Amino acid sequence: DDDKDDDKDDDKDDDKDDDKDKDKDDDKDDDKDDDDDDDADSPFLPDASGRPILDQVKVQVWPMATAEISKITDGNEYTQIPPIEIKLDDLYPSSTTQVRVYKGERKENPSAGDLVQLSNPMAWVADPVKPDDKIFQMKNLHKDITEGGTYTIEVWHTTPFGEQSLSHVTIFVDQTIEVNGAVISSE
Repeated sequence: DDDKDDDKDDDKDDDKDDDKDKDKDDDKDDDKDDDDDDDADSPFLPDASGRPILDQVKVQVWPMATAEISKITDGNEYTQIPPIEIKLDDLYPSSTTQVRVYKGERKENPSAGDLVQLSNPMAWVADPVKPDDKIFQMKNLHKDITEGGTYTIEVWHTTPFGEQSLSHVTIFVDQTIEVNGAVISSE
């Protein structure tokens, strides 16, 4: 009987060893399955920490476009308009920026009759991919403004989201010609 008990104990030990080997194999398979599940079965890609990304959104933040009109002063009176400089910064991609000059104080929608036809119009279409910067010189504006009065020089920016004024100056142009002289008669 003792031999039978020893055989049973040996069989039990063998079974336990077999179970341990099977568990080890199962663990290896589980690890392989886990790796395969993460990559192949999951529709989500893991982030840097290994967790699945459930959703992803791309947000682009663009700086606000700005413009500066220099070498001319808002509110000043000019008999001849000096060359002016226009500095454009962070223009929205594919936007259009132009300088418009019109008679009168600043207004959102100047009438066509108030617009001054510029001999050298200034317009810029920005880079299609990234914000853009540009500096322009406007010379001979005094040749385009042929009457005295109040005028506004404005930088107008058009994007897919709307239109806006980036900067403006309003000046007074004095086109009065004064002649100093005397009339003398000789008899």
